[in-house]
Amino acid sequence: MRNRGCLLAGVFALVGLSVPLIARADAAADLAAIEHGHLPTAVEFLGWGADGTGFARSTVCMHSGATRCVVQFYRLAPGHDPVVTTVLETSALDDCHGHWNHCEGLTPQMRAQFVAADARALAALPPHTTTPAVPTPTAAFGSIASGPIVLRIHSSAHDLEDAPVTLQLVDSHGIAESVATIDRTDFVLHDTIPEVRLSPDGRRAFIVAAYEEHSTEMRESTVVPTVIDVSRARAVLVNTLGFRAYRAADLPGALTLFREATTIDPTFALGWYNRASVEARTGDATSAVASLARVASLDAAQAHHACVDHDFDTVRAHGGFAASASCAGASTVH
Repeated sequence: MRNRGCLLAGVFALVGLSVPLIARADAAADLAAIEHGHLPTAVEFLGWGADGTGFARSTVCMHSGATRCVVQFYRLAPGHDPVVTTVLETSALDDCHGHWNHCEGLTPQMRAQFVAADARALAALPPHTTTPAVPTPTAAFGSIASGPIVLRIHSSAHDLEDAPVTLQLVDSHGIAESVATIDRTDFVLHDTIPEVRLSPDGRRAFIVAAYEEHSTEMRESTVVPTVIDVSRARAVLVNTLGFRAYRAADLPGALTLFREATTIDPTFALGWYNRASVEARTGDATSAVASLARVASLDAAQAHHACVDHDFDTVRAHGGFAASASCAGASTVH
């Protein structure tokens, strides 16, 4: 029996927890806002590529004595680091906080380079399709057999320094599982998820997570755009529920949940492995070996773990077991 899985995202910091979510990608408007002291902070969802990649653009200005601005394009795919293209990154810009003041340091050459780089980044995007925001972001992942799922931000940073900040799915009984690690920090509070958009086929979710971040040296707000696999995230939660049932010696309940997990995401090797282990424990050798064969087709290394897993002791003599787990030369660990 096994339990765990992980993912990742991209982070940028801003002033203020209010996060305008717009889709204009307008370099000239950004420049005008910066120059007149209307420091723009926005996460702009641009659309979905045909392969499910999410595209976004961030405009972030921070003011602490002097203004610093960064504009970046994001290409986001589940389980991968974001691909980031920076089209504007200023050094300290003085006098950017009054309507009639002009930012010293935002030179005509810098303005022209930003407008050109922004246009190139937009032109470089493959064909993409936008989708509407989900009306209730925290409910974007729907329900599983046991009830509705809630999406939330979670951090143990109040207990640990440099602790992970994660996105979690929580079932109707309060059981939670982390489905994406988005940051590491010392202290987090005032978190919110202002926007979620599902891909046209519903298989991926673009998520914006916003929270206030504290450390011994600073206090700032942070926004993280990320994309996660909807089916995998839901299956990971159900797998956790199955693992809890298994630990409680409720094998029928565990088997029901592992079957649900592999139905939600048929490519989820860990779910198939746990399903096979419970099928073996309950004496269904044929189903156990068939499920283990599915594991082998998805993740041969994970299937090989069955060679030393006592859950499979009762099915080792089955003709297909050794082949599915590639057990030649392996010995059971006691």
